[in-house]
Amino acid sequence: MEIVRTAMGLPPRDYDLDDRLKEINYGAWQGLFAADLPTVDPQGLAARAKNAFHWRPEGGESYADLMARAVDWLEEIEEDAVVAAHGGISRVLRGHLYGIDTAAVPELPVPQDRILVLRRDGMEWL
Repeated sequence: MEIVRTAMGLPPRDYDLDDRLKEINYGAWQGLFAADLPTVDPQGLAARAKNAFHWRPEGGESYADLMARAVDWLEEIEEDAVVAAHGGISRVLRGHLYGIDTAAVPELPVPQDRILVLRRDGMEWL
């Protein structure tokens, strides 16, 4: 956010933080490599494969949980906003705003070299 604000000529540290926009909490999976999951938690991996949107790792959140808190934040937004957040927030906000099937939400692409603009009438990657 500070990089964006500096580029816009704004005070770099003059922004708010909101816990509802934190990345999804993977609980027991936090910090693990995807390649290690078949050995570390094969049952969890199998359960996630069946329903990635509603599956919740031990001590963590599901995408459904993440969507609920992101939508809670969104309902308070009354004007244009610039948000610096991780991919999970992008996925669930797109799912909510554009009626994307929840089964597809966890797999929505999140390019790391682009900016996503969300509008009532659609979205655009810059």
